[in-house]
Amino acid sequence: MNILIVLSNLSYRSGVTSVITNYLRFIDRKNNNFAVIYYDKTNTQSYEDELIKMGVRIFFLPRRFFVSKLKAFCKDWFGQFDIIHINDPYLAFCFSGIKKKLGVKKIIYHSHTTKFSDTKLKGVRNFFLSLPCRKQADYFFACSNLAGTKVFGKNFKKRGSIVYNAIDLSKFYFSSVARECIRGKYKFDDKATVVGHVGNMTPQKNHLFLIDIFFNYLSLDPDAVLLLLGDGYLKDKLIRKIKKLGLEKKVFFAGVVNNVNDYMSSMDKFLFPSLFEGLGIVMIEAQTNGLHCLHSDVVPIEALFNSSNNTAMPLKENAKEWAKKLKSLPSRENCISLEEDNYDIKKASDKLEQLYKAVLAR
Repeated sequence: MNILIVLSNLSYRSGVTSVITNYLRFIDRKNNNFAVIYYDKTNTQSYEDELIKMGVRIFFLPRRFFVSKLKAFCKDWFGQFDIIHINDPYLAFCFSGIKKKLGVKKIIYHSHTTKFSDTKLKGVRNFFLSLPCRKQADYFFACSNLAGTKVFGKNFKKRGSIVYNAIDLSKFYFSSVARECIRGKYKFDDKATVVGHVGNMTPQKNHLFLIDIFFNYLSLDPDAVLLLLGDGYLKDKLIRKIKKLGLEKKVFFAGVVNNVNDYMSSMDKFLFPSLFEGLGIVMIEAQTNGLHCLHSDVVPIEALFNSSNNTAMPLKENAKEWAKKLKSLPSRENCISLEEDNYDIKKASDKLEQLYKAVLAR
């Protein structure tokens, strides 16, 4: 099969790109050829070099000229692809008539979220922009049932499947060596409770509330520190709030890293108060690592496979109550034995290949 994948960018920061790249690492590429179109070139670290080494063709079509560049691309590559797999449903208007223009046999749209935007105005706009994909698509993928029905409506149940945000589970098992290394790097005291979070610093991840929770938590656990992985446009606002609360020596920014697994081994508890999530892949990673997780009640049930390692809290509860619940979580346990086939990338990549074949055969 020849499959063209459409992504917004190739940045390490993008959860969507991370998921797709992970599948491409493990799916059979001897009998399947992949190409990627993206339109947002960022200055951050990206997966581009790795994808090229895999043999994946990369095409950059600038956002500003996307429609005209896509038209030229269709002319140059007409009839070369069997499937186009589009990961941005709200770009459906750009892909009107793409099956005929590019000569593809099938169109797949993929939902990775349960909300169209962080802001109400953009959310309404993106909702209407995504509506055409419900008619354009031959098939739908989604990271959870909720993500599928929110974006594609009843169409998802009729012609859609869940494509789990699978990972290399063994990579995220607890490592005592990594724990000592990371804690040594930041000079964390042996008795310090390291509360961790992984996520882009955008409204969705609710960082400002997270800081409030940690501020209250310190009155219950004075030796605690907060370790934040990720980056984003809200970082400056977070820093100002941290200074205002006098937490400069208690909050540590690790930035965007490609060894999240090592950092998770250094943590003792995981805090995840997101306002919405399509799935919440870092919850899978954290549970695999053996971390006890306190998360908001909007995290889809598909991400909560280990009931003994996760606790839900309503977003309406105040920061003080969240802090009390965080304090009540059990102490860290070492690597847990995980038997969750849906999130085993080696098995999930085989399932994705079979799904591609099934879509072609429909």
